[in-house]
Amino acid sequence: MQTNGKKILVSYYQWAKPRTVKYLIVVANIGRETSEAKLKIDKAALGLEGRTIQFKDLWNDKKLTADEVKSLSLKGNHLALIGILP
Repeated sequence: MQTNGKKILVSYYQWAKPRTVKYLIVVANIGRETSEAKLKIDKAALGLEGRTIQFKDLWNDKKLTADEVKSLSLKGNHLALIGILP
């Protein structure tokens, strides 16, 4: 998981037991200005190579496309919780 966004941090977590999402991605804007996250998801590192990934905005209970995840924009001092569905 990588980001080229200015003052954007990203981290991901995987659960050992089945949950509603396989991975949780936390994206945080630690700056004061709105910034594009510019996320890059390494499917191979997640063991998802060759598979179509389904994303979900966990705050708003809304499915996201891969393009929406890549172009995610966050207001200053905000975060997003994105799930990768199993």
